Amino acid sequence: MKSFGSTALLIVAFASGIMCRGRAIVDVQDGQAQVNVQAQLALTARTSDALNFQLTIVNSGKKPVYITIDPERVDNSKGPYLSQAKDDSSLLLCAFSLYPPPPYYLYVNGTAVRLKLLNPGVPYVEQFSLALPIQTTEPPYYLPRHRQLLHSDEVRRIQALVGVLPSSEPINQLLKQKAGNTSVNGVELLQVAGRKKPLYEFQVTVASSPAAL
Repeated sequence: MKSFGSTALLIVAFASGIMCRGRAIVDVQDGQAQVNVQAQLALTARTSDALNFQLTIVNSGKKPVYITIDPERVDNSKGPYLSQAKDDSSLLLCAFSLYPPPPYYLYVNGTAVRLKLLNPGVPYVEQFSLALPIQTTEPPYYLPRHRQLLHSDEVRRIQALVGVLPSSEPINQLLKQKAGNTSVNGVELLQVAGRKKPLYEFQVTVASSPAAL
């Protein structure tokens, strides 16, 4: 269990920043692939100093996709990105996804995720724990910058957010140029219709149903 305290051509038919509850269905012009992915998050155990979870991601589509796993934060610590939902402070968001760059300068930014190819019908299962009390992280990025400790009575539910990208020759080529290193930070540039766009703009975020804490 985990415990946490180049240029390419890609043409896709979805807008950046899409979030789907439990499932993402995306039409991709390159091969007319349909991406159909579900995420489930379950609380498996609770101790006095940690919460243990199991995250399951399933590709129910007909084509492989990339999912974003193994997040690293600004300070190089490992673990999902934690924040309170803007419209519901009792909901803890637990993100495994790409973020755009911060709106402020960082002398050092260790933020990164790893792209994992997920074939149709093959589930990805990850177990992880969050230390108590829970502390928010960077990313996500806020102005003014702040991190805070969340007491047990502040959060009652948790929701997983997972990034999904279509598997295509351009992304495969991008990873090939990285010589087997599947770690990305989202600002890698892909050329679209003569314009360069960062990788994070092609991500769809799949949200699990909230789980009670």
